[in-house]
Amino acid sequence: MAVEPAAAKEAPAVAERNGSAAADGAKPQAAGDAAGPQAAAGERLLVLTPAGPLLLAVAVTLDGQPLGKGLDELIDQVLAAAASPGSAAAQPTWAALIANEPFLQSQAPEGRLVPPRQRMAWIERFDFNRDEVVQRGEAAAWLGRDSSGTATAFAVRSSGSYRPDPRATSRLWSLVDADGDGLASSDELHRAPQRLRTLDADDDEMLTPPELAPLREEVTGASSGSAASRGGSRPHAAIHLESGADAERWAYLLGDRYAPRQDLQPASFGASAALSRSLDKNGDDWLQSSELGGLVTEKPHLELAIEFDAAGRPGQPAASIDVVASSAAMTSLVRAAPSRLMATIGDARVVISAHDLAVEQARYDAQGGGPSALDLRQVRVMVHDQYDGLFQLLDADLDGRLSAREIAHGSERLLTVDADGDGQVSGDEAPHVIVAAFLRGERGGEQAFYPPPSEPGAAAAGAPAPAWFRHADFNGDGDVSRREFLGTDGQFGALDANGDGFLERREAAQAP
Repeated sequence: MAVEPAAAKEAPAVAERNGSAAADGAKPQAAGDAAGPQAAAGERLLVLTPAGPLLLAVAVTLDGQPLGKGLDELIDQVLAAAASPGSAAAQPTWAALIANEPFLQSQAPEGRLVPPRQRMAWIERFDFNRDEVVQRGEAAAWLGRDSSGTATAFAVRSSGSYRPDPRATSRLWSLVDADGDGLASSDELHRAPQRLRTLDADDDEMLTPPELAPLREEVTGASSGSAASRGGSRPHAAIHLESGADAERWAYLLGDRYAPRQDLQPASFGASAALSRSLDKNGDDWLQSSELGGLVTEKPHLELAIEFDAAGRPGQPAASIDVVASSAAMTSLVRAAPSRLMATIGDARVVISAHDLAVEQARYDAQGGGPSALDLRQVRVMVHDQYDGLFQLLDADLDGRLSAREIAHGSERLLTVDADGDGQVSGDEAPHVIVAAFLRGERGGEQAFYPPPSEPGAAAAGAPAPAWFRHADFNGDGDVSRREFLGTDGQFGALDANGDGFLERREAAQAP
């Protein structure tokens, strides 16, 4: 299936309504010609969308190296530090490790010396088989001592909903639905842009997710936290599919999500019915745990290559996502930026993004809490549905922000999900969005669920523009509004060739 670029301005209403990459509703074609079930390189992730599970295969590289190599190097350093001095052939021991003060200082925050009592406690905690020898698994556990557990190159955390209600996670819904009757009427939709502008706290003609949160919610969230931010007891939104893992657990999670108190059948998977039929090897219309083990070899719905490059090579983003292949089960696949795309299966939208948080190392260091060497060698995936579906719907270029243009066209965008054409939007018509964010350099122990960092989308990274245009576009949304333009109304009107109230890069480039 061809990957469509994100709409830099406004996508056709029919394309949004049908959830299709093409305005004529044509079925996307599969990319790649790989035949039959086969294991894809890298990690596998099953995203549990309301429309059915989305099977992802992801190959990750860190600074040009395969995922896992950097962590292996750290483990080798621990084992070397645990070897007796002057004896290269000696086994690494816990006694030698806790006596190696220079190495321990190099591993401690700000080079602080670890007290002897704490070092002795490490032996009790991490020498699992009590043989006094440091095994590789024990070294990995010791490396993860200050985080949530054993250090792993790839880790997944997720939080979902049994019965997703977009209104429950949309702060914009309560703003648009002014009378609180559960229905965004025609008049309320017409007034939506005006009401959205009232949230622009910093007056930059741009809305970001933090501006949508009331001050009271920020204060209470910081002090006590919500179920989503703490991890809580919410259902899983994704399953990390590892070879040799317990498929009985997968059967429980999938049954709990798609067939509560029933047998898990191919029909239970909704838009992913083709995947479930392929898993049902004996054709008895019942997916057993032994058959679900085939998820590690089945052809994925979407195969991705994600590259993190903290060095920031010229012309290369710090994180990027390439689509290797996609199946015909995908309703649409839209690219917003080198590191962000939106995949749609059935009527469920999954925003997939990659973020190299290590690029902010200098700022974190200034605050004394930068990513550690271990953090930089791990990739964590945060999957959750605690995301504002209306915000995503209005965010035409998928950059995680609402520009002045997107706010101005908010009414039209909201109407694209009016399935019954009555000029109103009900709660069940509001889109449900799942976030799958791949994070490198996240600080140890972080388990929160939050909106991924915003980044310039297609509109802000388009064709070259004159210097005056770049300087006038102070909020970096790729447009120059009348307020940003320092000239007269007549000059603005002469440049605004299509009369939409915004100057685009193309219009600026064509100006005398």
